[in-house]
Order: sequence, then structure tokens, then C-alpha cells
Amino acid sequence: MRLVRLSAVVGTGVVLAMVSGCGGDALSVGYDRSSDTSEYKTVRSQEAFGGEWPEDYQQSAVLADGRKVFLWYSRGGSKLMEQHYSPLARAWTSPHVVHVSGEADPCQGIEIVERDGVVAVIADFGTYCYDGEPPSDSLAVVSAGDLTDWKVDATPGFDGWAEVAVNDADTVTWRGSGESLTWSPSEGFSGGV
Repeated sequence: MRLVRLSAVVGTGVVLAMVSGCGGDALSVGYDRSSDTSEYKTVRSQEAFGGEWPEDYQQSAVLADGRKVFLWYSRGGSKLMEQHYSPLARAWTSPHVVHVSGEADPCQGIEIVERDGVVAVIADFGTYCYDGEPPSDSLAVVSAGDLTDWKVDATPGFDGWAEVAVNDADTVTWRGSGESLTWSPSEGFSGGV
């Protein structure tokens, strides 16, 4: 079971910078409410509907600027889903698919870390994970800015990322099983298994 580790930083980023990255990994860094392209439609999140899985198979976080993000595994287990909330709009986005796995079962819960508007996630899929088997599809997921664009690095046949940290200069690092993976808005994902 993983617990949410949320690093809240006082103040919010208000500069929106588009940076082209390797492999199309560019994301808006920082958050500018006036440039938010999210469509806020619903007053309730999927979390409010009672959840489809045990508590560790869904996770939410409150960002330093007051927004919220909620990620969960879909019914049937093969999809990682997301929606986010704007306190200004007082509404949530519609649920959308972040990743579809070839595995049918979620594994080891979801971990969310946030700093200065950059949201980094660990999620895993794998058959028989609930019986103690390691994951077979390990995800490193990141989004920034208005949270409409999520980048995913999926590693099949890997024991899973054990920790994630959002570092200075908007660099994210995932570590686990002696391996590391980094993401930055200018370079995209690098390293890994």
C-alpha cells in the first residue's frame, strides 16, 4: 500500500511557459488561471461517487494553489483515470483516461506528489499483485500547468517505482529497484529501465 506524499509549497506559479521537449513531452510549467484550457463541467468528482476500488486504488491531492487532482483505476482495472478541480470554477473536469494498460489488474495503489503546480504520479498494473506479485506495467506520470496534458512513461516487466520527487527547476525523479527515471519540460523523460 502506498501513501500520498504531498509537498505543498506556499505561493503559486503564475507564469506559463511552453517549452518544446524531446519526444513531444512539452508541458505548460506553472499555472496561469487565465490560460487554463480545462473544461470544468461537473460539480462532483468520481471520488464523491464512492469509488470503485479499495482506498489505495484511488488517490487525491490538493495543490498549493487550491486546485485538486483525483486519480483512480477504472472499473475493470486496465485504465488510469484522472479529473481535476478548479476552486475558481467550483467544478471538476470530466473524467478522462491517462493510460490504458495491457494488464487487467491495478497494483500497489497510486502515489501523487505535487510541487509548484507540477504533479507527478506512480501507478502500477499487474496480474496477481493483490496476492503479492510485483507489478508488470509500471507507470511514471507527470502533468503541469492546467493539468490537461499528462505524459506517461510505461515500463513493462519492472518491479515498479518506489518513490517520486519533484525537484527544483521542475525536474521530476522516479527511483526504484536500483533504477531512476527523470522528466523535465525541456528534455521529456530520460533514463529508466
